[in-house]
Amino acid sequence: MYSFRERRTALDAAVALFADATGVPAAETVLTYATVFLGWVSGARLQVRADALTYRQGNPSISHATQYIGGKVQLADNEQVTISVDPVDSKGFDVTGDTITYTSADPSVIAVQPASDGLSVLCVAGNPGSTTVTISDGTITGTEAFDVTAGPVASFKITEGTPEPQPVPAP
Repeated sequence: MYSFRERRTALDAAVALFADATGVPAAETVLTYATVFLGWVSGARLQVRADALTYRQGNPSISHATQYIGGKVQLADNEQVTISVDPVDSKGFDVTGDTITYTSADPSVIAVQPASDGLSVLCVAGNPGSTTVTISDGTITGTEAFDVTAGPVASFKITEGTPEPQPVPAP
């Protein structure tokens, strides 16, 4: 997938980054930076997009346009949306064969359910709050931010008070 030249350029950049550092960095640190630089050098990228429609959980017939508030996908706690990923190389050609992982920073706010093809994930809202879903192929990482709000009223809980005498009316 990556040429020797691209890998060499990325590793050289990572080594140069630590050339003036005090102490010797761990090999894992240099390789981590080299991996990030490899994504930049190759121009590969993950195009992440939320589907145009958000669905009510358990009822896809009830849908509305996916809302973005402040750059975040906005969901009620009874909704879900599919996030799709298109891995492409520096020239825009599809990349196949990569294993893509999906991770929610807070699964109690957004639970992720990856599709069997690995190119999309169902993001199911849970508790109200904010979180991100991280998408990675091991080299490049993308994120999608979510805000989950309380959904519409589903039921009322009525609690009776303690009976008390009425005030005596004024004469």
